Amino acid sequence: MPYRTKWEPDGIIWEYYGHVTSKDISESNSEFFQDIRSKNARYQIVDTSETEILEWPEMDIVETSANDVGASRVVEKIKLAFVIRKEEIYRKIQKYIEISRKLDTNWEFRIFDNVEDARSWVNEEE
Repeated sequence: MPYRTKWEPDGIIWEYYGHVTSKDISESNSEFFQDIRSKNARYQIVDTSETEILEWPEMDIVETSANDVGASRVVEKIKLAFVIRKEEIYRKIQKYIEISRKLDTNWEFRIFDNVEDARSWVNEEE
């Protein structure tokens, strides 16, 4: 399990590291949505700065996007802040965001190059 999960009062932080696969992403998502705290979460910070390889084929990106759009009907207002330092990972996350928007998600997305900026954004008042 190449990720660490940290619950905070208003959201969650995932720190992915090493070799991350579609299965790991699916597993962390399932853990989030099965936890009662997800219903009141306002944000997710997904930190990939220690990720060496992200094995997430396009079909799996589409599946994750579709599942998350369905989940967005329950957890309606959430900000997803991605911390990315590698171009290959950036392209895959950008594809996820693009597909999610086409599927009409009500979640907000932004990409950052450090956790501090991501945290500032998720804590901004609406």
